[in-house]
Amino acid sequence: MRKLLFTIGVIIFCLMNITYSQNKVKIKKDIAEEKKLDITPIQSGILTQELSYEISADFHPENWNVNVRNIERKHEQFPEVQLIKEQKLLQKEKYSNPNAVEDGNKEVTPVIGENFHGNSYNYYNPPDNTMAISNGGYIVTVVNSNIEYYNSNGTQLFSSSLSDFLPSSTAVVYDPVVMYDSHYDRFFMVALHGTSSSVSKVYACFSMTNNPQDGWWIYSLTGNPLGDASWFDYPKIGVSQEEVYITGNLFFDSDDFNQATLYQLDKAAGYSGGSLNWQYWYNIDSSPFTLNPTSWGQQGAIGPGIYLVSNDSYSGNYIRLYDLTDYMGNSPELNVYSVSTDPYEVGADAYQNGTSTLLDVGDCRILSSFYLDGTVHFVFTSERSDSYNGLNYNRLNVSALTNTSGNYGLEGYDYCYGSVASFASSSSDHSVMICFLRTSSTTYPEVRLEFSIKKHSEF
Repeated sequence: MRKLLFTIGVIIFCLMNITYSQNKVKIKKDIAEEKKLDITPIQSGILTQELSYEISADFHPENWNVNVRNIERKHEQFPEVQLIKEQKLLQKEKYSNPNAVEDGNKEVTPVIGENFHGNSYNYYNPPDNTMAISNGGYIVTVVNSNIEYYNSNGTQLFSSSLSDFLPSSTAVVYDPVVMYDSHYDRFFMVALHGTSSSVSKVYACFSMTNNPQDGWWIYSLTGNPLGDASWFDYPKIGVSQEEVYITGNLFFDSDDFNQATLYQLDKAAGYSGGSLNWQYWYNIDSSPFTLNPTSWGQQGAIGPGIYLVSNDSYSGNYIRLYDLTDYMGNSPELNVYSVSTDPYEVGADAYQNGTSTLLDVGDCRILSSFYLDGTVHFVFTSERSDSYNGLNYNRLNVSALTNTSGNYGLEGYDYCYGSVASFASSSSDHSVMICFLRTSSTTYPEVRLEFSIKKHSEF
């Protein structure tokens, strides 16, 4: 049975007006000793990458608009994931309960402030859409086929195919992800090049100013850091006070999963176009399948180092917290802690109205996270009831290494691909908004933004 990929990337505004630079909280010593895992990740030496490319303010793309589809390498799902989905699909019934009540504590009803046509979709599959918005109202939006800038009124300022924007002479460019670094008032973007070890590259792109129209500094990093016939896939990015971070999954050329890796980059050099110092980590405890960096959730950044989170991709009862303790040159460690949580498991793939074709709900990997006031907030997809999926929203207390979770959704509907962001005016306010996709046998797929969960006591 053919399945469609079901994805979206959404950025939600934080309401903070003050820039914070905050140190990470310390994990309680006795708890850290109890929950720390034994395997010590390996770090490379500090490497230096000179500037590879420059996108100047007068860059005018060719925009050949070559029509290429299915540009991303498709990995087979882990057998365990596929087996669980197939078993649960047999249990799943098509029903809709008109009396069902959607979970969540809706203290705020979202209101659309601006509405305008955004980055075009020309059927590159999947779109891998990603977006970032600056304090000055500049919007950078990227999909697998193209990159565009807008202002907050919806006026398009720039458009280019991604292949024209980034060098792609030997392989396809794909998997873009962009964020706004409010601590530096700049944009940071990553895209990948190639799906084999011989051509795999990671493009690290730093905006020259807070206006993306002024140009970008671009560094081409190896996508096969271990030299073991692997290539880099599924990037995630984060930022601290002095560094930016790129995580990814390494796959052998046979398409078998190798391991996750973490790149640690000096952002001051990147934002100035200088010689970029960087290092990478591998042999990471628990062999995480996707590491999610947790940047500061409001204005500013944390440090030194950063927290990252991961979980099991199909079922489990734990979360892994990774603490990168310091910046390059300061003898950083990558400590790993196991945090118990409510059991979770992926549900069946999703129904949609008007067709028997199922939508792929993915798996239980953590897709979105941020850190604020001693707490890591994150969200992933997991079964809620009757083989349907909900949004598994979590708050991990870093100092105590405890996790609180809740699974939100609606009977007869699948909720998938959540994105969580702070929705608050102070760092002590834990209100969040979660954007997600929803579908059912009687409705077409839709994007929704619904939850504002106010306080710890209400969660």
